[in-house]
Amino acid sequence: MDGQTELVLTRTWHHAPATSHEAGAKAALGAEAVRASLLALYRDGDYTADEAATRLGLDVLSVRPRVTDLAREGELVATGRTRPNVKGNACRVLRLARHRRNAA
Repeated sequence: MDGQTELVLTRTWHHAPATSHEAGAKAALGAEAVRASLLALYRDGDYTADEAATRLGLDVLSVRPRVTDLAREGELVATGRTRPNVKGNACRVLRLARHRRNAA
């Protein structure tokens, strides 16, 4: 091969619809539980996504997408403030949207 290495990528997993659907259903249930926990938490105060994850005892990688979803849906709104996360990056502080606070 004239001195060059050929890279061959192969699929190492097998398509198993039943297990894929089961995993998807579990993830959806998990996501809904995280969303519900976040909405309950934000009734008590204003938090960054990372602070919310810490308070709930959950991994930030499972919480951040749910916080983003809730903000996109108008359930959470930015306060206009930021606080540093553990890496020192500025993170938006969010609060429960007014319509949610009035309903609680």
